[in-house]
Amino acid sequence: MNDTMVDHRSDNPKRGSADTRGAAYIVALLVTTVLAAMALVFAKEMRVKTDASANYTSQAEARWIALGALEAVRGDLAYVISLGEAPRLDQVRPEAQPLGDGLFWLIRPSYTDDTEIGFGLQGEGGKINLDALFGFDAQNPNAPRIDALELPGMDENLAAAIIDWQDRNERITPGGAESAYYLSRDIPYNIKNRDYETVGELMYVRGVTEDLLFGEDANRNGRLDPNEDDGSANAPDDNANGRLERGFIDQFTVYSFDPGLSDSGRERLTIDTIQSEQEHNRLQNFLISQLGEERGTELADRSYDFTGRAGQNQIYLSTLQFFTVTDATDDEFELIHDGIKRLDNEDELEGLIDVYHASEDVLATLPGLGPGDARAIINGRPERKHGDPVRNISWVVDVLGEEKAVRAARYMTHRSLQFTVDIVALSGDGRGFCRLRCVIDCSPVLEGEAELPSVRYVQDLTTYGWPLDEEVREQVRAGASPEEIATLFGEDTY
Repeated sequence: MNDTMVDHRSDNPKRGSADTRGAAYIVALLVTTVLAAMALVFAKEMRVKTDASANYTSQAEARWIALGALEAVRGDLAYVISLGEAPRLDQVRPEAQPLGDGLFWLIRPSYTDDTEIGFGLQGEGGKINLDALFGFDAQNPNAPRIDALELPGMDENLAAAIIDWQDRNERITPGGAESAYYLSRDIPYNIKNRDYETVGELMYVRGVTEDLLFGEDANRNGRLDPNEDDGSANAPDDNANGRLERGFIDQFTVYSFDPGLSDSGRERLTIDTIQSEQEHNRLQNFLISQLGEERGTELADRSYDFTGRAGQNQIYLSTLQFFTVTDATDDEFELIHDGIKRLDNEDELEGLIDVYHASEDVLATLPGLGPGDARAIINGRPERKHGDPVRNISWVVDVLGEEKAVRAARYMTHRSLQFTVDIVALSGDGRGFCRLRCVIDCSPVLEGEAELPSVRYVQDLTTYGWPLDEEVREQVRAGASPEEIATLFGEDTY
């Protein structure tokens, strides 16, 4: 009776159906989970792509704002030149200027405060022109101006190597280097023996390092940022002395040149040739046209006594000496300084130093001047606001004294015709920014050869990072207006 055992479990149809439904439920749950995970992945990917697209759009907007700012600056400078005045910003404000839906700033180093960013254009005339180191000595035009290279970080051997890279011969300046050195390197290359084309070309010169060229200013914004004053804690390595040690990049140029024309584009009168009655009359007519008959005649006679009459036959050391010899007032010299020049020699007009824009280090390299004189010039500069016209350099006499001023003024000028335009552009949503450093040249406009200043150089510095305070971008993202941004993060000095 118990020999046969029967398994009745498989005979229950409801039991099999429940097992099937459970398996299906598990599979459905797994599929749903996978699909949900895939949906999340796709959603995240779409979010990333959407953000990337928005960032790309903002970045493109910022670049177009930067290019638009460059054109606005070119137009503004051309407009000022058309008025017969020295180039300056007049309509374009350098801080938090709205353009399209975004903003732009024009930044420059502040040589009086390392902790602040300056706003405006940086005149190339305020720098030492690497291509104008010869010809300043009329007795020996082939002798280089080694003294022009006496900058922090520079020694005699490095200065000699910089000279040798540019000179037209294979004679080694004491301490310098010619072809034999460069051809003996692990990766040999020829010495140039021609003019420099960019300041960055100095990296090919023996002894020039990246630290010397760029200094401690890692992001090249002209300001001492916290990471540039903490020793070796963060890049770059610095001396943590509370000062921004600037590199050669801010002190040298290859662009400064003045064609020797007045601010209105007219030929200037050469005062060193006033040694005959006819030349005296020409000068007198010019002075009368500016100062009136009585005063113009008086100043012309004083100049003629100095250069020709009474057998003195002296030569002006600079146009500033004309100011002291004739005993003109500051206001009178303002009317006549731009219409006269010392020599009819355009070569001497390459590399003049703009005393309104030059740093203390650059001013200290001028013949006969030292660091104390350079500081005095900077402290004695007339204060200028945005849109103020550039005046003459008669104030240098009060700063340096007559004897020193008239000698140094041979190497000085009141204007720059070439400018570095460092543009920082920010999109309307604050997400994208672009930074372009450009060099523009106003001399073709002054000479009547072009309607707008030419663009000589463009470098994209966006990869160096946002150069202003991060709070600026945060405020723009929060919806602050351009006027509010200018109030918070701009200044009215030019």
